[in-house]
Amino acid sequence: MNRLVAIWKTHRLVAIGFLLAALLTIGFAIKTIGGILYWSQHRNAEIEPWMTIGYIAHSYRISPRDLGEALDLTRDQASQKPVGDLAKDAGISFELLRDNILLIIDAQKSSND
Repeated sequence: MNRLVAIWKTHRLVAIGFLLAALLTIGFAIKTIGGILYWSQHRNAEIEPWMTIGYIAHSYRISPRDLGEALDLTRDQASQKPVGDLAKDAGISFELLRDNILLIIDAQKSSND
């Protein structure tokens, strides 16, 4: 304990820098572990109207860009709008769009195998 006090008194900036670096490392570790745990539970999730193309692509482990291009969507549409809104904008039912997305996913997965 005396060593820590001596370091604090003589090298205060170095000690503060070390503590900040340690806190940042712990924060990034928690964020990484949280992402790993979340996506391990959300693989091949059933497609719902609130999901975006990017979310669906991540869930099914395919490229969001390829999925968006296969659906003839602009980059903004593919990244921001939920698929329920995309279906309304296209004048089709959500179920039809979902079925098309699943066909595209199957085609992309089979072409990657």
